[in-house]
Amino acid sequence: MVAEAEEDNLGDKVFKERWSRWRTCSLCEQDYHSVVRCALGWACWKTYVSRPQTFRPYGIAIGEVGGGLLANEDFEGAAHKFEAEVALFKRLCCSAYIVDGVKMDLASCLERCGRGKEAIAIKRDIYSRRKRAFGISNEETLLAAHNLACALNCVHEVSEAKSVAGEHLPVARRALGADHAVTLVIAHMHAYASARTYPTQNELVFAEKLLEDTVARMRRVFGHEHPHTRNAEGDLTEIRRHIANL
Repeated sequence: MVAEAEEDNLGDKVFKERWSRWRTCSLCEQDYHSVVRCALGWACWKTYVSRPQTFRPYGIAIGEVGGGLLANEDFEGAAHKFEAEVALFKRLCCSAYIVDGVKMDLASCLERCGRGKEAIAIKRDIYSRRKRAFGISNEETLLAAHNLACALNCVHEVSEAKSVAGEHLPVARRALGADHAVTLVIAHMHAYASARTYPTQNELVFAEKLLEDTVARMRRVFGHEHPHTRNAEGDLTEIRRHIANL
């Protein structure tokens, strides 16, 4: 499908839609995850590794390997791939928007490798640029806000993580809808951070109710076995345990 888009010069929009088959199921339209995502990342790389480095899919394929390794929790391996992709795209003079997308993935790996301060600096910078360029209600800006909150949470800057998620959750609900994937992950982060910042019983009950609603929506949107759903379910169990022990 990607080859057809290239041969017939179908344009960037069609190319991106075709390329998404490497990471998204065409039947249920959900992203692949875990070992399946990892296997498809390597399959993508093997498909394009023989192409010239100036050929666009060569660079994107490096990112697919990185995304697969990240999904399979090989964070150091994924970081190396994303660093290589950033360096290649800079050599090819790709737009700052494209490079920032790869840097966001790189930062997600760095925070899992104990390099949280570096991750926060990258994500804060990207969030600021996207907010200036697209406005606060844009999906890309909201996703960048969620990623920044995650990085802050990883280095135990929980109060700021709660503030970032809480500020952007109502915006995401208005702009994207309550069942949108970005809205759901922001809601999860807001509930999780709210339950970690020396909460009162009222704040814990708020976090529990928010996460109950979020988990129910995630089950419908992502399915029961998706990592987003399972992680949110685990955090909901912890919040309920905390409330029971008060």
